[in-house]
Amino acid sequence: MKKIILVTFLSFFISSISYSQSKLPECKPTDKVLYHNCYGKKFYGRSGEYYEAEFKNNTPVGEIKFSSGDKYVGGFKDNGWYHGKGTYYHKSGSIFTGEFKNGKRHGAGTNNLFDGKKIIGEWKDGELLKGEMIFPNGAIYKGEFKEDLPNGSGTYTHKDGKKEIGNFKGLRLNGKGKQFLANGQILYDGEFKEGLWEGKGTLYLPEGGTYVGEFKNKLPDGKGTHTSSDGRKLSGQWKEGRFIE
Repeated sequence: MKKIILVTFLSFFISSISYSQSKLPECKPTDKVLYHNCYGKKFYGRSGEYYEAEFKNNTPVGEIKFSSGDKYVGGFKDNGWYHGKGTYYHKSGSIFTGEFKNGKRHGAGTNNLFDGKKIIGEWKDGELLKGEMIFPNGAIYKGEFKEDLPNGSGTYTHKDGKKEIGNFKGLRLNGKGKQFLANGQILYDGEFKEGLWEGKGTLYLPEGGTYVGEFKNKLPDGKGTHTSSDGRKLSGQWKEGRFIE
Protein backbone atom coordinates (compact mmCIF):
# COMPACT_ATOMS: atom_id res chain seq x y z
CA MET A 1 0.00 0.00 0.00
CA LYS A 2 2.85 2.38 0.90
CA LYS A 3 4.52 1.58 -2.43
CA ILE A 4 1.34 2.49 -4.35
CA ILE A 5 1.01 5.78 -2.45
CA LEU A 6 4.68 6.60 -3.09
CA VAL A 7 4.41 5.91 -6.86
CA THR A 8 1.23 8.01 -7.06
CA PHE A 9 2.92 10.87 -5.18
CA LEU A 10 6.02 10.76 -7.42
CA SER A 11 3.87 10.74 -10.55
CA PHE A 12 1.97 13.78 -9.31
CA PHE A 13 5.22 15.49 -8.27
CA ILE A 14 6.89 14.93 -11.66
CA SER A 15 3.75 16.08 -13.46
CA SER A 16 3.60 19.20 -11.31
CA ILE A 17 7.20 20.05 -12.17
CA SER A 18 6.42 19.77 -15.89
CA TYR A 19 3.35 21.93 -15.70
CA SER A 20 5.09 24.50 -13.50
CA GLN A 21 7.42 25.22 -16.42
CA SER A 22 4.49 26.90 -18.17
CA LYS A 23 2.46 29.89 -17.05
CA LEU A 24 -0.62 28.44 -18.73
CA PRO A 25 -3.13 26.30 -16.82
CA GLU A 26 -3.05 22.54 -17.10
CA CYS A 27 -5.10 21.07 -19.95
CA LYS A 28 -8.09 19.25 -18.44
CA PRO A 29 -9.18 15.72 -19.39
CA THR A 30 -12.38 17.22 -20.78
CA ASP A 31 -10.25 19.14 -23.27
CA LYS A 32 -9.21 15.98 -25.19
CA VAL A 33 -10.81 17.20 -28.37
CA LEU A 34 -9.57 20.77 -28.19
CA TYR A 35 -6.60 21.96 -26.17
CA HIS A 36 -6.61 25.74 -26.05
CA ASN A 37 -4.45 28.14 -24.03
CA CYS A 38 -3.23 25.37 -21.74
CA TYR A 39 -0.23 23.11 -21.07
CA GLY A 40 -0.62 19.35 -21.30
CA LYS A 41 0.22 15.96 -22.73
CA LYS A 42 -0.85 14.27 -25.94
CA PHE A 43 -0.39 10.55 -26.41
CA TYR A 44 0.50 8.87 -29.69
CA GLY A 45 1.64 5.46 -30.89
CA ARG A 46 0.85 2.10 -29.30
CA SER A 47 3.37 2.10 -26.46
CA GLY A 48 2.15 5.07 -24.47
CA GLU A 49 4.50 7.61 -26.00
CA TYR A 50 3.51 11.21 -25.42
CA TYR A 51 4.69 14.77 -25.78
CA GLU A 52 4.14 17.84 -23.61
CA ALA A 53 3.52 21.32 -24.93
CA GLU A 54 1.60 24.54 -24.65
CA PHE A 55 -1.45 24.44 -26.90
CA LYS A 56 -3.49 27.01 -28.74
CA ASN A 57 -6.43 25.91 -30.88
CA ASN A 58 -5.28 22.31 -30.36
CA THR A 59 -1.86 23.07 -31.93
CA PRO A 60 1.47 23.03 -30.04
CA VAL A 61 3.11 26.43 -29.65
CA GLY A 62 6.84 27.12 -29.35
CA GLU A 63 8.27 23.80 -28.22
CA ILE A 64 7.32 20.23 -27.46
CA LYS A 65 9.06 17.71 -25.20
CA PHE A 66 8.79 13.99 -25.92
CA SER A 67 8.65 11.20 -23.37
CA SER A 68 11.66 9.71 -25.20
CA GLY A 69 13.80 12.68 -24.14
CA ASP A 70 13.77 14.42 -27.54
CA LYS A 71 12.68 18.03 -27.94
CA TYR A 72 11.55 20.26 -30.81
CA VAL A 73 11.50 24.07 -30.86
CA GLY A 74 10.06 25.97 -33.81
CA GLY A 75 7.08 26.37 -36.08
CA PHE A 76 4.00 24.17 -36.29
CA LYS A 77 1.12 23.53 -38.67
CA ASP A 78 -2.53 23.43 -37.61
CA ASN A 79 -2.47 19.62 -37.48
CA GLY A 80 0.44 19.70 -35.01
CA TRP A 81 3.22 18.76 -37.42
CA TYR A 82 6.56 20.59 -37.31
CA HIS A 83 6.36 23.15 -40.10
CA GLY A 84 8.65 25.98 -41.11
CA LYS A 85 11.93 26.69 -39.36
CA GLY A 86 12.84 24.74 -36.25
CA THR A 87 15.39 22.80 -34.22
CA TYR A 88 15.09 19.15 -33.20
CA TYR A 89 17.18 18.00 -30.23
CA HIS A 90 17.70 14.24 -30.11
CA LYS A 91 18.39 12.53 -26.79
CA SER A 92 21.59 11.08 -28.31
CA GLY A 93 23.00 14.60 -28.54
CA SER A 94 22.41 15.18 -32.26
CA ILE A 95 20.83 18.54 -33.15
CA PHE A 96 19.12 19.37 -36.46
CA THR A 97 18.34 22.99 -37.31
CA GLY A 98 16.54 23.84 -40.52
CA GLU A 99 13.28 23.72 -42.42
CA PHE A 100 10.40 21.31 -41.88
CA LYS A 101 7.27 20.46 -43.86
CA ASN A 102 4.41 18.37 -42.46
CA GLY A 103 6.60 16.92 -39.72
CA LYS A 104 9.57 16.04 -41.94
CA ARG A 105 12.87 17.72 -42.74
CA HIS A 106 12.31 19.58 -45.98
CA GLY A 107 14.61 22.23 -47.37
CA ALA A 108 17.94 23.57 -46.14
CA GLY A 109 19.31 22.41 -42.82
CA THR A 110 22.30 21.59 -40.63
CA ASN A 111 22.58 18.34 -38.70
CA ASN A 112 25.19 18.28 -35.93
CA LEU A 113 25.61 14.60 -35.09
CA PHE A 114 26.47 13.21 -31.66
CA ASP A 115 29.74 11.70 -32.95
CA GLY A 116 31.11 15.08 -34.07
CA LYS A 117 30.19 14.91 -37.75
CA LYS A 118 28.28 17.81 -39.31
CA ILE A 119 25.98 17.68 -42.34
CA ILE A 120 24.95 20.83 -44.19
CA GLY A 121 22.50 20.00 -46.92
CA GLU A 122 19.13 19.83 -48.63
CA TRP A 123 16.35 17.53 -47.44
CA LYS A 124 13.12 16.48 -49.15
CA ASP A 125 10.29 14.65 -47.37
CA GLY A 126 12.69 13.65 -44.61
CA GLU A 127 15.42 12.35 -46.93
CA LEU A 128 18.85 13.98 -47.25
CA LEU A 129 19.47 14.49 -50.98
CA LYS A 130 22.74 16.39 -51.25
CA GLY A 131 25.15 18.35 -49.11
CA GLU A 132 28.43 18.35 -47.21
CA MET A 133 29.47 15.90 -44.51
CA ILE A 134 32.28 17.39 -42.43
CA PHE A 135 34.26 15.00 -40.21
CA PRO A 136 35.95 15.88 -36.90
CA ASN A 137 39.39 15.15 -38.42
CA GLY A 138 38.84 17.71 -41.20
CA ALA A 139 37.87 15.34 -44.02
CA ILE A 140 34.90 16.47 -46.16
CA TYR A 141 32.47 14.64 -48.43
CA LYS A 142 30.41 16.81 -50.78
CA GLY A 143 27.77 15.31 -53.04
CA GLU A 144 24.67 13.14 -53.13
CA PHE A 145 23.23 11.12 -50.24
CA LYS A 146 20.82 8.27 -49.63
CA GLU A 147 19.55 7.25 -46.19
CA ASP A 148 21.82 9.92 -44.66
CA LEU A 149 24.95 8.31 -46.15
CA PRO A 150 27.12 9.32 -49.12
CA ASN A 151 25.58 7.72 -52.20
CA GLY A 152 25.91 8.86 -55.81
CA SER A 153 28.04 11.52 -57.42
CA GLY A 154 30.43 13.27 -55.04
CA THR A 155 33.87 14.40 -53.95
CA TYR A 156 35.67 13.12 -50.87
CA THR A 157 38.65 15.12 -49.62
CA HIS A 158 40.76 13.28 -47.05
CA LYS A 159 42.30 14.99 -44.02
CA ASP A 160 45.73 14.81 -45.69
CA GLY A 161 44.50 16.54 -48.85
CA LYS A 162 44.09 13.48 -51.07
CA LYS A 163 40.92 13.61 -53.13
CA GLU A 164 38.46 11.17 -54.70
CA ILE A 165 35.84 12.14 -57.28
CA GLY A 166 33.19 9.89 -58.75
CA ASN A 167 30.31 7.61 -57.82
CA PHE A 168 30.14 6.72 -54.13
CA LYS A 169 28.43 4.11 -52.02
CA GLY A 170 29.19 4.97 -48.44
CA LEU A 171 32.62 6.59 -48.52
CA ARG A 172 33.92 4.13 -51.13
CA LEU A 173 34.06 4.71 -54.86
CA ASN A 174 31.96 2.29 -56.89
CA GLY A 175 31.84 2.54 -60.68
CA LYS A 176 33.77 5.29 -62.42
CA GLY A 177 35.97 7.68 -60.49
CA LYS A 178 39.29 9.46 -60.05
CA GLN A 179 41.85 9.69 -57.28
CA PHE A 180 44.28 12.57 -56.74
CA LEU A 181 47.36 13.00 -54.57
CA ALA A 182 47.58 15.77 -51.99
CA ASN A 183 49.56 17.94 -54.43
CA GLY A 184 46.71 17.74 -56.96
CA GLN A 185 48.42 15.27 -59.28
CA ILE A 186 46.10 12.60 -60.64
CA LEU A 187 46.84 9.06 -59.45
CA TYR A 188 44.14 6.91 -61.05
CA ASP A 189 41.28 7.35 -63.50
CA GLY A 190 38.99 4.40 -64.09
CA GLU A 191 36.63 1.87 -62.54
CA PHE A 192 36.26 1.04 -58.84
CA LYS A 193 34.65 -1.62 -56.69
CA GLU A 194 34.28 -0.99 -52.94
CA GLY A 195 36.99 1.67 -53.11
CA LEU A 196 39.52 -0.51 -54.96
CA TRP A 197 40.73 -0.25 -58.57
CA GLU A 198 38.67 -2.91 -60.31
CA GLY A 199 38.04 -3.09 -64.05
CA LYS A 200 39.57 -0.83 -66.67
CA GLY A 201 41.59 2.24 -65.81
CA THR A 202 44.74 4.32 -66.05
CA LEU A 203 47.37 4.47 -63.31
CA TYR A 204 49.66 7.50 -63.36
CA LEU A 205 53.02 6.45 -61.89
CA PRO A 206 55.21 8.78 -59.75
CA GLU A 207 58.14 8.66 -62.19
CA GLY A 208 55.92 9.89 -65.02
CA GLY A 209 54.94 6.60 -66.63
CA THR A 210 51.47 5.08 -66.94
CA TYR A 211 49.72 1.76 -66.88
CA VAL A 212 46.58 1.49 -69.01
CA GLY A 213 44.54 -1.68 -68.78
CA GLU A 214 42.72 -3.98 -66.41
CA PHE A 215 42.87 -3.98 -62.61
CA LYS A 216 41.86 -6.27 -59.77
CA ASN A 217 42.14 -5.52 -56.03
CA LYS A 218 43.99 -2.26 -56.81
CA LEU A 219 46.68 -4.01 -58.89
CA PRO A 220 47.27 -4.41 -62.64
CA ASP A 221 45.60 -7.72 -63.49
CA GLY A 222 44.61 -8.78 -67.00
CA LYS A 223 45.50 -7.13 -70.27
CA GLY A 224 47.42 -3.89 -70.06
CA THR A 225 50.24 -1.66 -71.24
CA HIS A 226 52.91 -0.02 -69.13
CA THR A 227 54.52 3.05 -70.71
CA SER A 228 57.65 4.39 -69.02
CA SER A 229 58.52 8.08 -68.82
CA ASP A 230 60.95 7.67 -71.74
CA GLY A 231 58.30 6.11 -74.00
CA ARG A 232 59.18 2.41 -73.72
CA LYS A 233 56.14 0.11 -73.68
CA LEU A 234 55.41 -3.28 -72.13
CA SER A 235 52.14 -4.78 -73.29
CA GLY A 236 50.53 -8.08 -72.45
CA GLN A 237 49.10 -10.07 -69.59
CA TRP A 238 49.50 -8.97 -65.97
CA LYS A 239 48.84 -10.85 -62.73
CA GLU A 240 48.67 -9.26 -59.26
CA GLY A 241 50.77 -6.30 -60.42
CA ARG A 242 53.40 -8.29 -62.32
CA PHE A 243 53.92 -8.71 -66.06
CA ILE A 244 53.72 -12.39 -67.00
CA GLU A 245 53.63 -12.46 -70.82
